[in-house]
Amino acid sequence: MSDDSNTPQPEMTHFYILVLELPGRKTAADTGEVSLPAGTRRQDVLDFLLGRMVERNPAMREAVPIHFSLAPATV
Repeated sequence: MSDDSNTPQPEMTHFYILVLELPGRKTAADTGEVSLPAGTRRQDVLDFLLGRMVERNPAMREAVPIHFSLAPATV
């Protein structure tokens, strides 16, 4: 059996939707595509996207996610 651990894994493009809410005050949404290496965990993607949204809009630091969708961009 060959050892393929050093073989680069192909990336896949995924479409995401993330909606955050500051209850009773404000909502913010972000959509787009992100390229991910094979084996990337959904939680890691969510953490990355949350961090990016807060960088862009610091007022959302205390917001809670009310919707998160991540799916391959191709059908």
